[in-house]
Amino acid sequence: MMKIEISNLRKEFPISRYANDLVLRDLSLQVKEGEFVSVVGPGGNGKSVMLRLVAGLDQPTSGSILSDGNPVTGPSPKRGIIFQDSLLYPWMKVIDNVMFGPLSLKKSKEEARDISSQWLTMLGLKKFENKLPGELSGGMQSRVSIARTMVNNPDVLLCDEPFGGLDWITRETVTEEFLKIWFETKKTIIYVTHALEEAVYLSQKVYILSAKPATVVKVVEINLPARRWEEKELHFREDYARYVELVRNCYREEASKGEQKAGGE
Repeated sequence: MMKIEISNLRKEFPISRYANDLVLRDLSLQVKEGEFVSVVGPGGNGKSVMLRLVAGLDQPTSGSILSDGNPVTGPSPKRGIIFQDSLLYPWMKVIDNVMFGPLSLKKSKEEARDISSQWLTMLGLKKFENKLPGELSGGMQSRVSIARTMVNNPDVLLCDEPFGGLDWITRETVTEEFLKIWFETKKTIIYVTHALEEAVYLSQKVYILSAKPATVVKVVEINLPARRWEEKELHFREDYARYVELVRNCYREEASKGEQKAGGE
């Protein structure tokens, strides 16, 4: 069953009375229920714009986006989004940040606190629930952002470079925890990243987009063990290296095309 279907997506932004900025052009991709898909491509090519459209935060110029076969016409708690910046409310304690969503959905305070505490416990943050976000490390703030999104039990997670601001050691730890959460919950995930090795490590499928205006130029199916965190030598395996090289070469080719186009303008 297809959870998300994007067909011939086009998005333009007006830049003057006489011209538009074409960001997405005839972009199509499909994500099965429970699938983890990464999207990579040259910087500034519209990956974040695509996520906003899937989230229902903006509307396409043309084309269609279906979720469970129904047109996406606006935001829905069934589609949660995690941004690169944690966007936590700095004046609210961790537990209150996580409870904010369930309370907004009219859950009782007791129910909201219970499910929020469960997610904080799962992410190793239970003992920090009464701290303010500013008292936490970057990695902990990222975990709080995950908890704040997951607590609403969305069907689909839309991730826009959610760990891009972390140092590499912390990032590896948090992405591994995120992969475990996906394995346990089987949420449908669309994950935008510039980290190509990370895309291969996390995903079942990697979509490679062209430079702006973005369209899909290649789809790489990743056939690696599902419980990848248990494969301690995975990053040194030949099959993993082949996937990374395939994605990297295509990425570089598209980035080069984008630079040549920009230089000719």
